Amino acid sequence: MPKKVLLAFLVITIGIIIIALNFSPIPIPVPGISSNNSSKNSNITTAYPTYYSGPRPETVIVNGPKDGEIISNTPVVTFQFVAI
Repeated sequence: MPKKVLLAFLVITIGIIIIALNFSPIPIPVPGISSNNSSKNSNITTAYPTYYSGPRPETVIVNGPKDGEIISNTPVVTFQFVAI
């Protein structure tokens, strides 16, 4: 196969990948391609939509770490909850 055909195939493939990443439902950061000035907006969080449309249980956390408690001596944190 000629080198020009392989090079054209490579360029087209990279273009398709870039377009797919830009239109992905889940934002995937690609350095140098999608510039959104994230350094200016580093403290802004984005809530991603959920695609689950089934019934959601009502839950209440009944036991777990206290608000503001720093947990540094164990890699495991346990929560207890009640669900309806």
